[in-house]
Amino acid sequence: MDPNIKKRPTAKSVNFQVGFWNEEILSSDDDNEIKRQFLEINSSPQVIDTIKNLSQTSEPIDSIDILQIY
Repeated sequence: MDPNIKKRPTAKSVNFQVGFWNEEILSSDDDNEIKRQFLEINSSPQVIDTIKNLSQTSEPIDSIDILQIY
C-alpha cells in the first residue's frame, strides 16, 4: 500500500477488482490464470508466526527511563 493517501486505490476500484476476481474464480474455465493462482495459494496455506513478527518489530521498554522522566 502506498504511504501517500492520494496514490491509494479508492474503495470503488478495490470493490471492482475483488468483484472481477470473484467472477473469475466462479467461472467454469479451468484454464483461467487468476483462478489457478487463487487455487494454488489456497492449496498451500502459509502460517504466519505473529509472535516472531512482533518480536522483530517491537523493542522492550525501559521502565527506569520512563520513571526518571516524571
